[in-house]
Parts: sequence; structure tokens; C-alpha cells
Amino acid sequence: MKNTSVLIWLLILVCSCSKTTDNPTAAREAAVYRDVSYGVDPQQKADIYLPANRTSVTTRVLVLVHGGAWAGGDKTEFDPFINNYLLKELPDYAIINVNYRLYKEGANQFPTQEKDVKAACDFLNSKRKEYAVSEKTALLGTSAGGHLALLTAYKNNQSGTIRAVISIAGPTDLTALYDSNTVVANTLLVPVIGGTPAQVPDLYIQNSPISFAGTGAAPTLLFQGGKDPLVPQSQAELLINRLQQLNVPFQKVIYPDAGHGWGEPELTDTFNKCRDFLKQHLQ
Repeated sequence: MKNTSVLIWLLILVCSCSKTTDNPTAAREAAVYRDVSYGVDPQQKADIYLPANRTSVTTRVLVLVHGGAWAGGDKTEFDPFINNYLLKELPDYAIINVNYRLYKEGANQFPTQEKDVKAACDFLNSKRKEYAVSEKTALLGTSAGGHLALLTAYKNNQSGTIRAVISIAGPTDLTALYDSNTVVANTLLVPVIGGTPAQVPDLYIQNSPISFAGTGAAPTLLFQGGKDPLVPQSQAELLINRLQQLNVPFQKVIYPDAGHGWGEPELTDTFNKCRDFLKQHLQ
């Protein structure tokens, strides 16, 4: 009987100690979860990096959205950025690196990708208590991922948890993008959106971040190459003009000689400006 009482006491003690999700100050070890499903499709997966000593009060979250013209790319493209920079420069951040359904031969046209990034953010919101992370969230995307990050931050932020957004060479106005280079647009944009602006004007409007930039929009950091052959500098300028009219905080970084992507020293400058922007707006 004595041994039984001791066993029961130990079980109670273990169970009470295991309930740490309700305690925002409980110490936690760092953890990495790969290919976590946020939906039923095999492409709806995310890698989740949780820092040590995280809490539901202080731990900020950065969601990464890869590029690839909405039809290619993979979250693993961010792995060097995560391992060589983010985990060192922002060690107290949780990182969510997202894959989404890609356009392929008529399947997964817009707004599939937008819905997936929103679903990933909704999944994160549902897991904040379990993961012990705060509501202070930022999105960062490159190219098509920058477009999706901006669209999500402006259009699908009803919860108000997205406090900042960073776009690296991301389209902002799809109608203007089509007009700037119809050859490229007919190859990359028209298939995924389902027609030209003349054929489906509403789809171009509904899938353009600039359409949803309103008063109170998330502070925005835009990077752009001055010689980008795919996403011209005018895309950044159009959105900046809109944000200025709305008095939305923004920063614009133009690398005059860069194309659709860049190397050193611009790359390190990009990383450092992202870090400083996040520290400023995710307080």
C-alpha cells in the first residue's frame, strides 16, 4: 500500500510538471519540427523552429514564404538563411518556413497560394499556446513569396497578429506588372491567374497587394533591384506611393545595379536591414 501511495504521488507530480503550456515563464528547450502539416495536401507543410526559453508573451514569430513564380521553389531554399543568419541574429525568434501548393498545368491557380499562406498563419494562431509563442508575427517573402507575404499581411490580417511584413523583389500590382512586360507576364503570370487583365480584371485586382493596403496596414519593408527584368522597380514605387498616402510606416531599399536577386555586399545589407526592421516593429 505504501508503494502504491508513492506511485500515485509520483504520477501526480509528473502530470503537474508536464502542464507547462499554460505557464508563460516555464523554461523550454529549443526544438525543430520539420514538415508539419497545416492542411491535407502534401505540399501544405512547414518547418517550425522554436527557440529555447520561449514564452507566449515575449517570443516573436517570423513566417517565411519562398519564391518561384507561384509554380516552383521550396522552403528548403531558406535553409541557409535560417541556419547561417536568422538563428544567430534573431535567436529568440520562432521561425515558420512555409511550403504551399504550386501551380501546375492548370491546377492550383490563384488564389490557392494565398489561401495556403493564410492557412499556415491560421494554423500558427491555433498553436500559439502549445508552441509557447506570442502573437507578434512578421511575414517575409522573396519574389512570388514577397507578393504572398504582402497580400496576406494586407488582406488576411483580421486577427491583427501580423505586425510587420518584408518583401524582397515581390510584385505589388499585378495589372501594372502585366503591362510592364507582357512577354514575361504571358509566360509566368497569365497561366497562374487564369487570363490577361482584359479577360479577368477582377482577379488581377483581388490578387494584388496594393488593392488591400489600407489605413493601419502592417509596417512594410521593400527591397528591390533597380535592374530587375522580372519585377521592375516601379512595382515597389507604386506600393510606396500608396503607403505614403495612408501614412503607413515603410522602408524602401533599392539596389540600383541589382537584378531579380543579388549577392554581396547587398545580401548582408539586406539581412541586417531585415533584422533592424523586425526589432523595431515587433516590440
